[in-house]
Amino acid sequence: MTPVSIVASRHGSNARAGPRRAGVGDEGGEVTTTTLIFPVVLFVILVAVQFALAYHAKSVVTAAAQDGARAAQAEGATGEAGRAEAAQFVADNAARLLEEVTVSVDADGDTVHVEVRGQVANVVPGLDLHVTGAADGVTERFRAENER
Repeated sequence: MTPVSIVASRHGSNARAGPRRAGVGDEGGEVTTTTLIFPVVLFVILVAVQFALAYHAKSVVTAAAQDGARAAQAEGATGEAGRAEAAQFVADNAARLLEEVTVSVDADGDTVHVEVRGQVANVVPGLDLHVTGAADGVTERFRAENER
């Protein structure tokens, strides 16, 4: 007798000789696993995209605040000029990225402080991320020797 026939006779007449085929009796197992894991993987990817957008939005609002401060620092400029410059920067570079953008300028004569705030557009519902960028600077003006 050959070893195959011994194995077959030991396990009964219906047993197969040789290795068991993978997946026999597990029909639909991969579909169930994929159905359960795919939404989790997709959610993780969307959260990563949301935080990448927030990181980019933070860079945009910081740059807008710097441009606004630069505009408000110029000799003879007003705080309104800085606010308009910052708002225009956001409109040009992040119109669809940021929502509810507010620009505040505090110019006290010697210094300028510009702050830009906004809400990042949602990719993941319910995950509301807000970003803030700020910049400060000294107002450009002629100062007498005794004021320096």
